[in-house]
Amino acid sequence: MKKLLALILAVICCLGMVACGGEDHSKTLDDAISMLNMNYKDMNRTPADYQLVGSIPVSGKTVKVTWTVSNSAIKVVKDGKFYTIDVPDVNDTEAAYVLKATVSIGGQKKTKEFNLTLPVIIFDPYESEPAENTAFKLMLTQGTLGGKNLFATHTISGGKYYASTDDVNAAPDFFAEKVEGGYKFYTMIDGAKSYVLAYLEGTSKRLKYDAAEGTVWYYKEDCKAWFTMITGGEYCFGTYSSYDTFCISDGSYMKPETSGTTQFPANLITKENVAKLQPADEVVIYDTIAEIYDEAAKLADNALLSGGHKYTLTGTITSIDTPYDDGYGNVTVTIDVEGKAFQCFRLKGDGADTIKVGDTITVEGPVSAYKGKVQVNQGDLKSVTAA
Repeated sequence: MKKLLALILAVICCLGMVACGGEDHSKTLDDAISMLNMNYKDMNRTPADYQLVGSIPVSGKTVKVTWTVSNSAIKVVKDGKFYTIDVPDVNDTEAAYVLKATVSIGGQKKTKEFNLTLPVIIFDPYESEPAENTAFKLMLTQGTLGGKNLFATHTISGGKYYASTDDVNAAPDFFAEKVEGGYKFYTMIDGAKSYVLAYLEGTSKRLKYDAAEGTVWYYKEDCKAWFTMITGGEYCFGTYSSYDTFCISDGSYMKPETSGTTQFPANLITKENVAKLQPADEVVIYDTIAEIYDEAAKLADNALLSGGHKYTLTGTITSIDTPYDDGYGNVTVTIDVEGKAFQCFRLKGDGADTIKVGDTITVEGPVSAYKGKVQVNQGDLKSVTAA
């Protein structure tokens, strides 16, 4: 009986040796781990995606390598013969994590752990050194319009600005050309290269597209903005106030503390990075005059209600705050709307030059607040009923 049991055990051992390939791979696995140590010994902080091998050749044998991580925010993606460790684009708090390699051959395996750090990562989607022959969108984030992302179009607005769209898929592609002193930007219009051109016409600051000439732009990292020099003065590419067009403005206004608050720079950005940006907060549209007024009164100066939604209000003029200006074509008045005082700041449109106290007018525009006054900010005069 003991001989039978011994025979059975011998058969089992033989089967086990066959299942294991009949060979002890401990040294091969140790050598594989040593190679991993050598290849990845300098890894410590991992602020960006990185790639790892999926196998290692050791003494003519191929050792398989698989990877796992202890941090759920980091993804492991098998990519053909390699693994990509997908680090998040944004990370608010530094975190330690363990990257574990499992090496295996012939049914035998060993593991090796790497102690790494995921640092604080601030997502910067903008291109400060844009690659040539790469398609970008020309985008600005308009903070006073609820953080809305606006994209430049081929349309010239008002004879001196680039009109915008909030639909990235409707926006044309822009490209960068490296030149002495910076970059030129261009887009394709009717199959031809058309450069972004900034220029002065008297005191008027203008943008247009030009087939032969382009402005040279240089990037200031502290402002996250593009600048150029025109006739000895520095100008910035973007917009300001509550405008939704792309323009140029005096470069002295664009500072680190104003960039993204009162001044909104234009930037090149890939379509992929557009998709990574956080969406704007949900926009709430108010239905009653009381709600519109009360919610606007809570706003910080120059912030726009409902992300810049244009409200239509009808009221009686109670005062002319600033007379009609022929040069700018606007007037500032205050109207009473259901007992609420709305200042119509820089109101423009047909009849704006002749309206007077007592007239009933209908205006349309974004609602904001400034120094305790609720305003229709640079709205349009839609109709006038004389007193």
